Amino acid sequence: MHQRYSQAASRTEKSQIIDEVVKMLGYNRKYAIYVLNNPIPAKKPAKKRSKPLKYLKALPAIQLVWEALDYPCAERLHPVLLSTAELLASHGTMTHIQDTL
Repeated sequence: MHQRYSQAASRTEKSQIIDEVVKMLGYNRKYAIYVLNNPIPAKKPAKKRSKPLKYLKALPAIQLVWEALDYPCAERLHPVLLSTAELLASHGTMTHIQDTL
């Protein structure tokens, strides 16, 4: 519709197109003119988030500590992360992850 409206040569053609839009979509006449003059911008594709490569090897150990502490937020997890990981390793809970510490 937008393309047809912008290519219309005379005012009567544009008025007919506006009448069609108002009849089909139930828009107010002024809003139909606004929509036809300002097309909806194309959406930008969502950016893919890259995987955290920096801590990829330590992620299983961090996840195990996070689960052991009952899923705290980052501010509470960060100060006790290393001490809890060492404690879990000493008790033998992290046998398959000890090389990441």
